Amino acid sequence: MGDKNQKTKKIRENRSKWEKMGKIGANGRKYEKMGESRSKWENIGENRVKWENIEVNGGKWENSGKNRDEPLVIGPLGTSDLVCLSCYSPILEEDFFKCPDCFWPMCSMSCALDESHAVECSWLEEDKTHCGAPTCLGETPRYDLIFILRCLILKERNPKAWRIMFEMASHGNRLKESNEPHQVAAVRYFKDICKMHIGEDEIHHIRGVVLANAIEIRSKMGTIIKVLYPTVRFLNHSCIPNVHLTSTPEGHMEMRAAIDINKGDELAISYTGTDSPVWERQSCLVENHFFTCMCKRCRDPTELGSYFSSPRCPICPSVIMHYFVQEENITWRCSKCHSESSVDEIIQEIHDWTFRLEMNDLFGTGSPSKISHALAVIEQRFHIKHYMWLRASQKALQKLQYNNSFSALKLKRYIWEKINDIFDYIEPGITRRKGKSILL
Repeated sequence: MGDKNQKTKKIRENRSKWEKMGKIGANGRKYEKMGESRSKWENIGENRVKWENIEVNGGKWENSGKNRDEPLVIGPLGTSDLVCLSCYSPILEEDFFKCPDCFWPMCSMSCALDESHAVECSWLEEDKTHCGAPTCLGETPRYDLIFILRCLILKERNPKAWRIMFEMASHGNRLKESNEPHQVAAVRYFKDICKMHIGEDEIHHIRGVVLANAIEIRSKMGTIIKVLYPTVRFLNHSCIPNVHLTSTPEGHMEMRAAIDINKGDELAISYTGTDSPVWERQSCLVENHFFTCMCKRCRDPTELGSYFSSPRCPICPSVIMHYFVQEENITWRCSKCHSESSVDEIIQEIHDWTFRLEMNDLFGTGSPSKISHALAVIEQRFHIKHYMWLRASQKALQKLQYNNSFSALKLKRYIWEKINDIFDYIEPGITRRKGKSILL
């Protein structure tokens, strides 16, 4: 690690030289201010929320200092289009700029010299063949290495943050035992190529921590990035969450009560999105978090009376089918004729209707009358609180966005009211997602 500190020091010394030589343009960053936006590591762990003491006041916890979480680690998505490692701006030009030391894509020399990139650059520089760095435009899973590296660096540079991170839930052992390709590649990259003095089990554990706990937010540049937080990790999952998360431009996470929460109640967010059907929610949780959700909504075959994932029976159109889970398989059954539909049949039908929606087969010219008729057809096959109707209605609002005729305004109001009715079932309270669903 001593050699790395010397390299980092050298990079910092070169920064001032390049600035004097004019290699940083007039819009280059003022490096003396770069440290101001960093997380205050010394405070991590001291401001953890004591859930049993939370008080609710008008949708917010009473003490604003207790509902704001500072990031431990910030970085790009594991699989991402090319972004700058410093500012996260998208990289769109084929002949993109690369850091002269580590050869990773950057937006400019000033970002390559950014202090936030200096330490990781000294490790990435060990990759002499540049096998880890992306070489062309397009989506790539190689950014997985960057976030993991930023976590591993904390072991020496910030032991307190490292301890907090190491306490987080991890599926590293499961991934190790299954020889998951990206897991194996990450361990080999840091051990054999970067030659980091960190145990393989630690790398397995940290990657498992990232996959289980990192939350996606939007950066200042508009790109999606992910963040590890010391307190948000304590929030459990529910498909009817009572806590709403909102990120700030600086990467802080604000936690607010979506509904009144009594002392001792479990605090929960949705890991999957409340507006996904049951098969998508369960599949996401099993694949990424290794558990099957048994929240109040998932246990109820009517999904709290919304029947959000259940279609009408094709034989008895007046009856909405119920789903039940048997040996990890979801099946829908009509209570009248007892006919059944498998999850594969349900998914295929949704796929067919979605294809028609995307191909503009349903809405045609996008006139209010055409859209109204299409929504009525979808309601007749499914029902007005079904996932497919919600998706179609959101698409309809996009079509009607710039139409301010009386008939369009009347239809938009009707759609907004029905969307609100749906979210009253699946996401009660005041949430940003509910507002966005109306505006989409």
